[in-house]
Amino acid sequence: MGNRCLFCRNIKSQSGFTIISLVVYVIGFLTITVVIGMITTFFYKNINTLEAGINTSSEYNKFNLYILNEVKERGNTISDFGDYYITFRRNNGSGDFKTFVLIDNILYYNKIALCENIEDFKIEVKNEGKETIRVLIQIGNHVYTTEYVLGG
Repeated sequence: MGNRCLFCRNIKSQSGFTIISLVVYVIGFLTITVVIGMITTFFYKNINTLEAGINTSSEYNKFNLYILNEVKERGNTISDFGDYYITFRRNNGSGDFKTFVLIDNILYYNKIALCENIEDFKIEVKNEGKETIRVLIQIGNHVYTTEYVLGG
């Protein structure tokens, strides 16, 4: 009988050690999983922020490329402008008109949808020796202000 109690004590102590090990392993695994989840969430939020910044920059670069082409073209003049549009006239014999206009948050270059998600687009023209065009364009949360001097 005395041996039997000794055997029972041995089983109880071994099962207690196994349960404690299991609890420690589960807690450790959950902790590591939570930390990895937090890092992953932080990483993906930053990627979305970076992607939004890249998209606005890309839209502005497209606009800048097209307006620079018109502004630096020799012989181009400003035919008409307002708060949300500007029209250039090509004086190279063709007499073509090229217009940038904002309609429903989309900036058009003639009939081409050039930029999307435009919150604001303003044009100011000054003539102080040379014609200067000041453009304010807001794409999403980013605001770009650029001045162009007409002529090549």
